[in-house]
Amino acid sequence: MRRRDPLFELTPREKEIFFLITKQGLLYVDIATMLGISYKTVKHHACQILVKLEITSRFELAVWAWRNGIVR
Repeated sequence: MRRRDPLFELTPREKEIFFLITKQGLLYVDIATMLGISYKTVKHHACQILVKLEITSRFELAVWAWRNGIVR
């Protein structure tokens, strides 16, 4: 049985924010400015990402992305 890709669970906006955090290392405030949305909205999406990936911090998110070959 094939394991399901955890990123499949993320919405398109959550994926966008996921990659901005993990690949570009941007802060929430910078993401908010770049996407034209509020800091609070970015934080909400980031929290949803953490819940869906079953992790608890930005640091764990970076480690998760590295372990899964998303960043090098």
